[in-house]
Amino acid sequence: MPTPAPSILDTIDNAIADWETSADAMRWTPEAPEQPTGLVIHTPTLEQLATAAQIAAAGDVFARIGAHFEQIRRALEPAWRALAPLVEADRELQRRQRVSRIRREYGRRRR
Repeated sequence: MPTPAPSILDTIDNAIADWETSADAMRWTPEAPEQPTGLVIHTPTLEQLATAAQIAAAGDVFARIGAHFEQIRRALEPAWRALAPLVEADRELQRRQRVSRIRREYGRRRR
């Protein structure tokens, strides 16, 4: 049966315990690639252009919705106000049903 590969933590522990490593061995860093100077222009791919067009189209849709949002809110406000008493009545009915269930459960436990 093959032996399992050592875990990364064991490898790190073994490297730290290696006293024969010179003091400057961990100071070496690879050469950094040369950074371009000045303005760098990347040519977008067709996929990136298509994605940018889709994002722009979605932005236009949201801008139109935002422009009409106040009108939509004003148009729907009477409906919200008409529904408010129904919502309050439903909440009261749910509260009473909950209290009734609690009382029934309490009555069963008392017996």
